Amino acid sequence: MNKKIVLLHDWFVTRGGSEKVVAEILELFDISEVQTLFEKMNPNDKASTFSPKTNIKTSILQRLPGLKSYYRYLLPFFPSIINKMDVKNYDVILSSSHCGIKNVKTTKSQIHICYCHTPVRYAWDLKDSYFDNNSLKSKLKNVIIHPLLESFRKWDYKNTKYVTHFIANSQYIADRIKKNYNRTAKVIYPPVDVESFTVSREKEDYYIMANRLVSYKKAYLVAQAFAKMPNKKLIIVGDGPDEEKIKQILTPNIQLLPYPGKEKLNQLIQKAKAFILASDEDFGITPVEAQATGTPTLAYKKGGALEYVIEGKTGYFFEEQTISSIINAVEEYDEKITTLDIDQIRLNAERFSYAVFRKEYKDYISSIIQ
Repeated sequence: MNKKIVLLHDWFVTRGGSEKVVAEILELFDISEVQTLFEKMNPNDKASTFSPKTNIKTSILQRLPGLKSYYRYLLPFFPSIINKMDVKNYDVILSSSHCGIKNVKTTKSQIHICYCHTPVRYAWDLKDSYFDNNSLKSKLKNVIIHPLLESFRKWDYKNTKYVTHFIANSQYIADRIKKNYNRTAKVIYPPVDVESFTVSREKEDYYIMANRLVSYKKAYLVAQAFAKMPNKKLIIVGDGPDEEKIKQILTPNIQLLPYPGKEKLNQLIQKAKAFILASDEDFGITPVEAQATGTPTLAYKKGGALEYVIEGKTGYFFEEQTISSIINAVEEYDEKITTLDIDQIRLNAERFSYAVFRKEYKDYISSIIQ
């Protein structure tokens, strides 16, 4: 493949699922430059994402002090910065995008293949999950925020014309790309490091959640439900804005733990009766990692979970993001969930391995770039 390739990614703050996609793409192709709005990763995350030869080119935002604490508020400025990004010296643009960097301007002779993690959640059809419209403070914020989001949406829709091919990280996201951008997308699931997880057949009598404690993840809602079920144990692992709210309603059957490190978290997930996913996720890597240990999923019946939770085989669903729906699901499936086939749960997780991602992504890109 004798083409000059550049890789784009919105920003680098932590090594989450989208950054793992970037790391895999860098392994697959000869890419010397990565362009991004800014890079603020800790050294370990940075070293595990990039090779020493990778040139990371950032925008003017890189110079701003304390950027990690407020960068999401700069969304209205992203379009003007992205419009000025220069990729003219490249034959092929590969992007990994959950915000606006996919809209970089290209020429008709260039190929731009975007791995889309999601249309911008807080600007498009899931914005209500990010904004509490009940408080006066939030209503005042919305007077300012909503016009800015409307302007961003118009730019986002218009400039997707610069993407020649879309890849979606799930069928759920492919459907949202069709709905929001009127474009079709090839589904290639994100890489999950299933080989790093071992199966445990000795499950203990507790449920587990592990995620950032932010509103749309619904950890507070799950804690409320378990507070009404004193005979059911729950461990919540994470930190974030909802932490104090959760602490205020903790009952003896609920533990709230800070991130204990990868090894300890894996052990907690391995031994759990089930992993609870209460949010509407684009895909959801952590529940698949849990399945790699033989731990089933109890999930909200929406979003990417529909593509790896097979009801009655790898887990069960609850219908609504309500206290009563979660209680009903736990009480109905508490015994059934312990009878699920652990080997089948693990086998399901293997559908999303690094090896599968590498083959599908490379084959698809190679089919386009001759």
